[in-house]
Amino acid sequence: MKIIKIQKYAPDNPTGSWGTPIKFDWDKAVDIIRKKKLNNAVAALAEDYVWSAARILDGGEVTEMPWMHFLASEWATPCLYDEIHDIAYECWTTLKPGEDFLTAATEEWWPESAKRKLLTFI
Repeated sequence: MKIIKIQKYAPDNPTGSWGTPIKFDWDKAVDIIRKKKLNNAVAALAEDYVWSAARILDGGEVTEMPWMHFLASEWATPCLYDEIHDIAYECWTTLKPGEDFLTAATEEWWPESAKRKLLTFI
């Protein structure tokens, strides 16, 4: 997997130890999907792909939330993976003040604003 513009660790923690929690950025994912004209995409943590990956776009269709995914971390980088071209794009944002880490990691799936933004493109 070729990784594009990947920031290896959280912004305030360049040493690679535990740092500021970051999560998958759905709005940025839509921007990448639109710019690259992707029909298939996977969201994952780059450094923990096997255990975190989930297909978010399949044949141009938004997918249902899978039974297992993990899209936030204090050490791995959330990314959008283009399987066709074997490229992962960094795709993350920091958690908002008071936002629950576990909810961001496991329960957030296609927020309405991102879904609307995507569906106006498809």
